[in-house]
Amino acid sequence: MFAAISFCVRTKAKFTQGRTGPKLHAGTTIAGTMVLARLAGIRVFGTGGLGGVHQGGHNSLDISADLTELGRTRMAVISAGCKGFLDIPRTLEFLETHGAMVSTFADGRKGDVDFPAFWARESGTKSPFVIQDESQAAAIILAQEQLGIESGMLFANPIPEEHAIPRAEMEEVIRVAVREADEKGFTGSRNTPYVLTRIRQLTSERSVTSNKHLVQANVARAAKVAVELSKLLDGSLASSDSG
Repeated sequence: MFAAISFCVRTKAKFTQGRTGPKLHAGTTIAGTMVLARLAGIRVFGTGGLGGVHQGGHNSLDISADLTELGRTRMAVISAGCKGFLDIPRTLEFLETHGAMVSTFADGRKGDVDFPAFWARESGTKSPFVIQDESQAAAIILAQEQLGIESGMLFANPIPEEHAIPRAEMEEVIRVAVREADEKGFTGSRNTPYVLTRIRQLTSERSVTSNKHLVQANVARAAKVAVELSKLLDGSLASSDSG
């Protein structure tokens, strides 16, 4: 949609208010989308991959605003985990500190499962919690609302197996891309675009194809969660009316 627009900015939550005045076109980050969705009465949405703590972020403090927004805005976000080149263990620790619930759909698997790494289904880091299906996710969302807890919820949805790139292959690609970014001084807001570009080149565009499929899968799962949540809300209202 934005390809035909002559001027477009990427808007984070803290800039949303300022961008509404000049009437500029803008694409929102997850943080910005959370704020707008909450204002619109939307309870759940699907997206690609969450931002997170960058490699070395414990020193640089390069941490996505997506994480802080999840800690203060009640919203259910369904994504393929966070971007695979981020520091996943520290990202999960940050979310825990800020009170955001994190879980991963089992997707047919038994026992503990890994928190997904965007292009890869496994990251080597176990998910804090495992969700079996959309109805269980909906029940958690409703309970959060009924308890008046204002922090957000992240439901990680692993990329469909047929579109995933093996973890070992992606780890090597990411290692090269991140090392080059460091050597060339791509930090802050310049880091992610460079790393994503190099990953696309190093995977011969396979990462882009995987990205498209995982977004479609996340949106489809978010829609199913929304349907299950609507059923629970209807039942809750019916019970209130009868009482």
